[in-house]
Amino acid sequence: RRAARMAQLLQKAARKAIPVTAYDPENNGKLVMITGPLQAPNADILTLPTWGVDAPANSAALRVQVEKFVPLSKVSPQRLLCRRGYWCEASCDVRSTEAKAADVRIGGFSIADDVLSSVDTWEAFAPKMSERLHQVVEGFTGGLAHTLRFVEPFPFPGERPRTLDEGTGLYYQRSGTVESPAFGDIRVRFLHLPCDDKLPFTAVGVQHSDHLHAFRYRDLPPSDLSLGRADSIDFNLGGEGYTAVPERAPDDMEKGKTVGESEMDTSYLPLKLRMALAALSASFGAWRRVLHHTAPEALVSVLRGRHCWCSYILMAYLAEARLTWRIRALGFSVMVAGFEIAFWKWEVALTLLGTPTGYALWTIALVGAGGFTACTVAAASVFYQPISALLCICSALALFAVPLGAAPILWALGIVAVCMCLVAMLMMAHLLLPC
Repeated sequence: RRAARMAQLLQKAARKAIPVTAYDPENNGKLVMITGPLQAPNADILTLPTWGVDAPANSAALRVQVEKFVPLSKVSPQRLLCRRGYWCEASCDVRSTEAKAADVRIGGFSIADDVLSSVDTWEAFAPKMSERLHQVVEGFTGGLAHTLRFVEPFPFPGERPRTLDEGTGLYYQRSGTVESPAFGDIRVRFLHLPCDDKLPFTAVGVQHSDHLHAFRYRDLPPSDLSLGRADSIDFNLGGEGYTAVPERAPDDMEKGKTVGESEMDTSYLPLKLRMALAALSASFGAWRRVLHHTAPEALVSVLRGRHCWCSYILMAYLAEARLTWRIRALGFSVMVAGFEIAFWKWEVALTLLGTPTGYALWTIALVGAGGFTACTVAAASVFYQPISALLCICSALALFAVPLGAAPILWALGIVAVCMCLVAMLMMAHLLLPC
C-alpha cells in the first residue's frame, strides 16, 4: 500500500510542481521547484563542544558521525556477499551529533528541517586541532568534574584512537584494524555541508511565506488496508489550515475513517480465532507506526544538481523504489529463514550428502520464498495497481514452476526479469503521463 500511496504522491507532484526562480507571494501554498546553491547567511561558526570540532567557514551543517562495527543478522542477504558485519550508528553507546545553521536557504527560500533532512551531500573534512580535540585524540580520561558531568565528559575517555585520512576521522581499535575491522570497533567521521556556488541543488517543496516544507499527505495512512484519498485537499497544499506534520496520531485515525469503512463484527467467531485476529491487528498497527516513523510518506525534497521536473520526479521515484525493494528484500529474507526452520531436518540430511546436493533445499527455499514474496506484493497491490499485481502473479507462477519440475530455473528467472521490466515501464508511463 505504501508504494501505491507514494505513486499517488509523485503523480500529484508531477501535476502541481511550478518551476520558479525567486520568491513570489502569489505562489504561497503551492508546490514550487527552485535551483540554487546552499546558503547560510550571517551564520556563526558551527561547533560541537563534546568533540571540540568547528566547521569550516560557510557551512550549513556540521556532523560528527559515530559508527560501531556489528555482525550481520543471520537472515541478512548481505551474507551472500561473504560480509561479516556492517557499520551501524544505532548500536554505538556514543551517539552521532549534529549542528545546523539557524537559517539555511536555497535560491532565497528558507529550508525547513523536514526538507534539509533529505540533503545527503556531506563532505569529509579535517578540523583544526583545538585543545579539546587534542585531548580526545590523546585519550585523556578527565577528572572528577568530568565524571560528575560538571564538565562535558570525553566521548571515549582513556582510549587513544588512530587518525584516519589525514585527520578526517578517528578509529578506536578494540580487537581489529582499519583494514579488517572486528566487532566492537568504533569509527568516527567529521562531516559538513558546504555552501558552494559551484554546487547547485534542486529543491521542491510547499511554499509558505519564504519557507519551503516537504510535500506530504496531510494525514497519516488509514488504519485499515484502504488506499485513502489523493485529492489536492489531502496534501499539505494551500495557505489556510496548514500544518508541517500530520495532525493526527495513529491512535486518532478512528476519527478520520473514510466513507464505507466500518469495524468488522467478530463476536460470532470462536475465542481462539478472535484472539488470533486481535494479535494480527495489533501487529499490523505496530508495523504501520514503525513504517511511518522510519519511512514517512513524503517527497524527496532536495536533490543534488540541476533538474527539470521530469528528471526530478524520476530520481525521486528511483529513491522511493530502492526503499520499497529494501523492505521487500527484508520480507524475502524472513521467508527464506522460515523455510529453513520448517525443513531443518531435511537440510541436515541433505548436507550430509555433500555438495551440490547439500544446497538443494537451500535453492528451493530461495525460489519458493521469491514466489511467496511476489504473491505478497500482488495481494497488497491488487486493488490499487491491478496490472502490476498481475505481472507479480506471473512471476510467482514462474518461480513456483521450478521446484515442481515444470520449468528450468533460467527460464523462470527470465520471465521474472521481463515482468519486472514491464512493471518499471508501466510506472514510468504513469509518472511521465499522469492521468
